[in-house]
This record gives sequence, C-alpha cells and structure tokens, in this order.
Amino acid sequence: MKRLLLTALFALSLHAGTVYVTPKGKTFHTDKTCMSLAKSHNILTTDDKTAEAHGLRECAICAHRHAGTTDKKSKTSNESWAK
Repeated sequence: MKRLLLTALFALSLHAGTVYVTPKGKTFHTDKTCMSLAKSHNILTTDDKTAEAHGLRECAICAHRHAGTTDKKSKTSNESWAK
C-alpha cells in the first residue's frame, strides 16, 4: 500500500527541481546517472519538495557532485569547500 501511495504521489509531482527516487529508497538523487542508482530497475521521477516531504534526504554522492556549483538546493560554492 505504501509503495502504491508513493508511486501515485511521485507521478503527480511537478517537474521543477526534478529528482530521482526508488520505491524503497531513503534518499533522492539529483543525477539520474548516480552510481547509487546503477542497479535500480524502478527509478521514479519527482520533485525535490515532494521527496523531502516524504522524509527522503539528498544522496551524498549527488550532493558532492554539485558541491562546486551554487544552486538553490545546496547553496554551496567552491569557496566554502576551499576552507
């Protein structure tokens, strides 16, 4: 039942801030080619707000990949990593 509910909510989500999740996962991914998703066969697309509302957190690998850029999700820049 939980899986059906999550699938329905993810299907209805908006396309802004697109992230990738799996039905049993605990994280969301900002990069569909993340190595954590390599063996996943059921990858769902949703938005970051919906994923966070369901208690998912950002994948550490994906977060590290975009750590050198400034965006509204991570609010990091190269300067913060240089310290």
